[in-house]
Amino acid sequence: MSEQNDITVIDQDPARLRALEERLDLRGVVGNGLDPAAATEFAAAYAAGCGPGPIIVGNDGRASAPVFVHAVLAGVIATGRDALEAGPVATPTLGRLVRSRGASG
Repeated sequence: MSEQNDITVIDQDPARLRALEERLDLRGVVGNGLDPAAATEFAAAYAAGCGPGPIIVGNDGRASAPVFVHAVLAGVIATGRDALEAGPVATPTLGRLVRSRGASG
């Protein structure tokens, strides 16, 4: 069974986010173009360009989510940034968490 995954990033700077998405495409099928290494690379590139504040990482309920959460956390932490794990959360709720916690993304 394959899972179609998209990674959603909430950021205050849409132009910077578009530039990252052009360079690192994160849409695909797990195991066929989308793997934890790609998620780690994207997370590190994203975190390196963020302003001050922690980066909050959430996920959906897919079976592959735990692997990808750990990959994203590894990428964020590798840049020396603080990461907060929100667990399974809806995208609008994650956006509220980013704003209420003064997070950079």
